[in-house]
Amino acid sequence: MKNSFSLLELIIVILISSIVIISSLFFLKESYFINKDIQEKEIAKIDLLSTKIFLSKNTEDLDTNLKFENSVLYYKENILLSNVNEFIIIKNSFYYEINITFKNKIKQLWKIKI
Repeated sequence: MKNSFSLLELIIVILISSIVIISSLFFLKESYFINKDIQEKEIAKIDLLSTKIFLSKNTEDLDTNLKFENSVLYYKENILLSNVNEFIIIKNSFYYEINITFKNKIKQLWKIKI
């Protein structure tokens, strides 16, 4: 009788341990994919911010120097940013208004002083 009770305890402990280990693995897998998505979004935001800073420093004739073709944004024939889905630039009297959509995830409106 004592041996059978010990065997039952062992089976229950193994069952509970298996459930905890499997749940932990699912949690780790989920957190890995969430962190990977967050990392990609933050890298995209950094790319956009560096592009905005570059354009803020080079405001001379932005409307003529910037060219948007085939999801690539060019500045004076050099690639400035890839994977751009939408790019609209409007020149006002005191600033440029730039509407940009990047990787179908991030949409921003920039106002850059002339």
